[in-house]
Amino acid sequence: MSVTTRFKRTTIHLKGAALSLFHHGLLLIGLSLGFASLSSVANEIPARGETAQSIQGVAAPADAASDDIAVQAHVPTTLSPRMQKALDYVKTRYKVSKEAMHPLFETVQRISKEHGIDPLLIVAIIGIESGFKSDAKSAGGGHGLMQIIPRYHLSKIPDGLGVKGLMDPAVNVKVGTIILDDAISRAGNPVGGLQSYNGSKKKKLFANRVLAEKARMEHSAP
Repeated sequence: MSVTTRFKRTTIHLKGAALSLFHHGLLLIGLSLGFASLSSVANEIPARGETAQSIQGVAAPADAASDDIAVQAHVPTTLSPRMQKALDYVKTRYKVSKEAMHPLFETVQRISKEHGIDPLLIVAIIGIESGFKSDAKSAGGGHGLMQIIPRYHLSKIPDGLGVKGLMDPAVNVKVGTIILDDAISRAGNPVGGLQSYNGSKKKKLFANRVLAEKARMEHSAP
């Protein structure tokens, strides 16, 4: 073998070794970067967990504050015999679905108990004011089941719901019951309270209509 041939082979081997070292170097650099990246991600995970926890911590008080009036998750309850009889009456009198009205009667029963008001009085007001149409609006500005006029009772509407909130049956009944409770307390008797609730100037007209409807519910056939 000539000296020239040996020189060429030695040069090839040296180049191969250099390339091999170069590739190993790149591999080591890549692994180092990979571990550094994983370490960075691992360090970020606790921070993200803390952020989520802080968001939940802020949300909880807001939800708790809205429990006073805001719509609660519907939990089926048993209606009292009086409310069941009234529901049967309303179904026939106002041509509404008994199944659709049942949750509303449950809401009235619960809220009336909270305020110490006869639930049939609230049901009778709903019948006279809106005919059980939750989307009812009057020319005088009344909204929803109990025909609440927002400009007079803005402070009683839950924060964040606005006037549209009054079209929710549960919110409307809650706000309407608060208004009725205040009106009866100021008047000292249900008749005066009903007149004040309606803002009627005609002597006992609205009160008589509501009380007559309430009586019909109580005395309706089972």
